[in-house]
Amino acid sequence: PRSLESSLRSWRHGGLLDVVSERLLIANDPMVEELALAVSFGFVVRQPAQFRGARLRKLNVMTIGQALWFGLHELTSDQVLFLEKDFALVEGVPTPKLHAELMGAV
Repeated sequence: PRSLESSLRSWRHGGLLDVVSERLLIANDPMVEELALAVSFGFVVRQPAQFRGARLRKLNVMTIGQALWFGLHELTSDQVLFLEKDFALVEGVPTPKLHAELMGAV
């Protein structure tokens, strides 16, 4: 849970969570603490076993490709930023610069 919590805090502090209209976390074999953390940061949480037709590698675990496919079908946004739980933002990047970088990538 520490890795996820660190990343979630960096995303909030850096302003990333302020620019999204949807927040979806697909949790492979999650710990209860990870689910609670994601919800506390405003994420809708889905687990692999909840996706009809998912081919699970083992109990409640799917490949990253499946997670992308199912996740994209859950969302309505035109642009999607895919992050993993250990993708923390670099500290000190001003929020306007972060927003400009994101818009430049579209």
